[in-house]
Amino acid sequence: MNREVEFLFDYGSPFSYLANLQIEGFAKRNGAAVTYTPILLGAVLKATGNASPMTIPAKGRYMATELRRWAARYGVAFKPNPHGFMSNTLRLMRGAVAAQANGWFALYHRAIYRATWAEAQNLGDDTLLRELLDNVGVPATMLMADIERQEVKTDCVRTPTGPSNAACSERQRSSSVAKCSGAMIASTSSRRHCASWCEMAWGTSIEAPRYSNKQYARGLWHSATS
Repeated sequence: MNREVEFLFDYGSPFSYLANLQIEGFAKRNGAAVTYTPILLGAVLKATGNASPMTIPAKGRYMATELRRWAARYGVAFKPNPHGFMSNTLRLMRGAVAAQANGWFALYHRAIYRATWAEAQNLGDDTLLRELLDNVGVPATMLMADIERQEVKTDCVRTPTGPSNAACSERQRSSSVAKCSGAMIASTSSRRHCASWCEMAWGTSIEAPRYSNKQYARGLWHSATS
C-alpha cells in the first residue's frame, strides 16, 4: 500500500507555513507522498464554533512566542504579517485550486507562503501579487482570471466528503491517508494528535524536536525580553 500524508493548509495560518517547510522531509523519511489540500480555515473555525487564538489576548501572546520559538528551532525566516488581507485569504486559496488544476502549484505554493510569512508582503495588493507570480514563473494574468471562474469558486467550497465552506477539495479520504493540518504538525500542543493519525495509518510517527530545560529557559527569557 502506498503511503500518503494529506497536508491541509490555509495561507493565513502561520503554523501551517512552518509545517509546510517540514512536511516534505517528514514524508521522505517515511517513504510517503504528500497530497496538498487547500482549506478555508475561517470556515473550519466557524463550523466548529471556534475562533482564532489571536482573539484571546493571553493565547495570542503565547502563540506569538510559540511561532518565534519554532521558527528559531527550524532555522527559518518568519515575520508576522500585519496586512488586512490576512483576515480573508479566500482569493489566495482559490489561487491554490487554480494552480493545482494548471500544473503551477509548486511554484505558486512556495511563493505565496514565502511572501506571506517570511517577507510579510501585502498580497491583498493585486499589482504586487501579479508581480510576485510572474517573477516565479506563474502566468499571473491566467491565474487571476481562473480565480474568478465559477468552477474554481465551486471547488473552493467543497470538502472531500461533501458540500461545505470548509475545504477547497473534492478528494476522497481513505484509511491509508494520514491526515495532518499545518497547525497540527507545527504546534507543540497538537503534535501528539497528528502523530497518532500517522501511527494508525502507517505505524510511524512525526519526529518532534524537543527542547532541553536550558533551551526552554532561554526561550522564555527571549520572549520576556523581546
